[in-house]
Amino acid sequence: AGCGDGTMWMWHAMNGKCMQVFAGHADVVSCGSFSHDGRLVVSGSYDQKVIVWSPKTGEPLHRLVALNGRGFHTAPLTCIAVHHDKPIMVTGAEDGSAWLCSLAKGLSKPLKPLTEHKQ
Repeated sequence: AGCGDGTMWMWHAMNGKCMQVFAGHADVVSCGSFSHDGRLVVSGSYDQKVIVWSPKTGEPLHRLVALNGRGFHTAPLTCIAVHHDKPIMVTGAEDGSAWLCSLAKGLSKPLKPLTEHKQ
């Protein structure tokens, strides 16, 4: 569950207990997902960043962010879709931009914008 304070909480579905709190965004956490193999958690935020987390430790492993306004989203993130059996995801933002990103071990990074996407 994403929160307005920049955190995301992972809850145990059967007993309702909090299993992990992920803290590291500077604004509202608006979307999140598990990786295809369950070994990673990803979160997107209004701070225009995606953070890749360890679900066991709650530590951030990678941050996907634009550099000098280029190379990734420059608007608040609104959605993340992780492929069901490959280490890739698509992220989307308020401005209609979409990016294909890698979640490969040690190589989490934006790969390319999906330029044919329209708002």
